[in-house]
Amino acid sequence: MNFKSLTHYSRGFTLIEVLVVASITVLISVSMISNFPRTRINIIESANAVVADIRQAQTKAVTSTQYNSSIRCGYGIYYINSNSYGYFTGPDAALTDCSTYGRTGINGSSTTIKTAVLFDQKLEIKQSFRDIFFEPPRPKIYFNNAYSATDSEKIVIGKIGSSCDTVNCRTICVYTSGKIETFPNSVLCP
Repeated sequence: MNFKSLTHYSRGFTLIEVLVVASITVLISVSMISNFPRTRINIIESANAVVADIRQAQTKAVTSTQYNSSIRCGYGIYYINSNSYGYFTGPDAALTDCSTYGRTGINGSSTTIKTAVLFDQKLEIKQSFRDIFFEPPRPKIYFNNAYSATDSEKIVIGKIGSSCDTVNCRTICVYTSGKIETFPNSVLCP
């Protein structure tokens, strides 16, 4: 038996090399898989945050909640830019005729309560939307100071630079009936 031939290494990979490559592959795969569904979750969370602010404005209007120790003409939200919107209140109802108030977020008699920013920088509000204002006591809902019993407003939140589909967008529909719905893509509000 020739011992010299047994000590020569055959060509191939060692066990350590195979384990290193396998562990790198696993780390990259886990990283990609864990980040993939996160974008979808952030879109849903962002849409839910906008819906929560709309519902909060609606609730405050229905209950005639006071702001700065006075009952207000109403509450609403308005579009600022592609990643933020404002939550506002109308003027003091004791000092203003609410029926003649402008019902928009950007005017001299309304007060911005907070500016909300989408928390994920990879998301945007896909298009501007009309001011949504709830006037007590019913509350009557106005879109840009206009009321129509059959009107609705659409807010689309989605991934920056992507087209809207069931993965990359979420649509919020606000109806004059007070109903607020969300859909998993860009749709026309029925």
